[in-house]
Amino acid sequence: LAKYFTLGIILLALFAVSRSLITFYTAQIFALAISCMLFWHWRARYSGTQLADFSQPLFRQVLLYGLPLVGFELGSLLLNFADRYLIQFFHGSDEVGLYSAGFNLACYVKDLVVLPMATAVVPIYMQIWTEKGAYATQVFLRKALKSYLLLAIPLVFGCIALREDLLN
Repeated sequence: LAKYFTLGIILLALFAVSRSLITFYTAQIFALAISCMLFWHWRARYSGTQLADFSQPLFRQVLLYGLPLVGFELGSLLLNFADRYLIQFFHGSDEVGLYSAGFNLACYVKDLVVLPMATAVVPIYMQIWTEKGAYATQVFLRKALKSYLLLAIPLVFGCIALREDLLN
């Protein structure tokens, strides 16, 4: 929901204010700040947790578990952006722009298909596993994969067929 809100604010700012990178990044920061404030307001209002509920031993366990994941995330970010710097170094800014446009378009299409499917499938197959066991879970996952491929394969080939029109 925050992603769609952010996209809406960015588009509104780009069309209503000015079409510049400063407007883009300012709108993105503004939208994310509003999203965070709304989340914290909602959480404080409906969760019922208070500062007195803070547990230092639990916080320590979570921190020890999460610190290696921070390293993994930083490595992922490095891998996601290193290609752009290498292209910049060897070929220049124009090629980085072309590469980034295509790469981002592919990521948006992937997110459009993969994220809703992954978000929906995981709780369903966990419930099936607990209630009906491994075989029923395998059957469900096989059906879910076939349904996913019915959508994903035409989408991939459609993007390949329209790649020139989408990037120009």
